[in-house]
Amino acid sequence: MLSREARQFNERQQRSVEYYDTAGRGLGRIEDELKTLNRTLDRHLAMLVAAVEKLVQITAQTTTKGK
Repeated sequence: MLSREARQFNERQQRSVEYYDTAGRGLGRIEDELKTLNRTLDRHLAMLVAAVEKLVQITAQTTTKGK
């Protein structure tokens, strides 16, 4: 027969396993989706920065030619 501490430890371990098999799995999927969104956002921001830089160059060239 197990001691009370050993039994409690086993129960905590079982709850942990159950959590990661159920709610934890769902949270992992959410985390994966957030990572995907973050990468997509990074790509879009990089494209926007590049477009703004190009517009600044075009504006500078146009302004210089107009003088």
